[in-house]
Amino acid sequence: MKYTDVNLLTVPGMGYEMEIPSGWRMYTLRADNVLFGRSLSSVHTDGMMVREFSDDTFAELGNSTPEGLKEAESAFIQKVTRYTPNITVLRHEPISVGTLNGSMAECTDSGDLKKVFVVNTYLMNAQGNGYQIRYQTDDTINYDLKLRAFKQSVESFSLLQNNDGSGLKPGKDM
Repeated sequence: MKYTDVNLLTVPGMGYEMEIPSGWRMYTLRADNVLFGRSLSSVHTDGMMVREFSDDTFAELGNSTPEGLKEAESAFIQKVTRYTPNITVLRHEPISVGTLNGSMAECTDSGDLKKVFVVNTYLMNAQGNGYQIRYQTDDTINYDLKLRAFKQSVESFSLLQNNDGSGLKPGKDM
């Protein structure tokens, strides 16, 4: 994991790079497929997680054509929120980053009696391999500003050309 002047996060072991919001730092908890991050420049609880995973039940989303992406994304949201009663999905939309199809959902989590806004993004290939990029904040005043930064970060996601650590390959999946 390394940073550049533009706050570009490069993770060779997981095979990707992406911009992260200014003032954020990443760390790991000794898991090969998960990175965590937090804002060092905010008094709010701003955090992020990037996780690589494989689940062939999500291959329908990754394999969807542009015409069928909206329907596949709606079915995906139903699957991933079925067992999360404390999560309220405010809005969700299909997205494509490179050739990876996905879903970006804005949610609230009120499980701890404190409103937390969550932006959960899944990017999948046709085999069901993919990444989850999750941002969260409890900042209700600056939420729109942070949401723009979160979306910009997700849109900057790309697979590395010399990608040995991931099941996703740039020539095939991006």
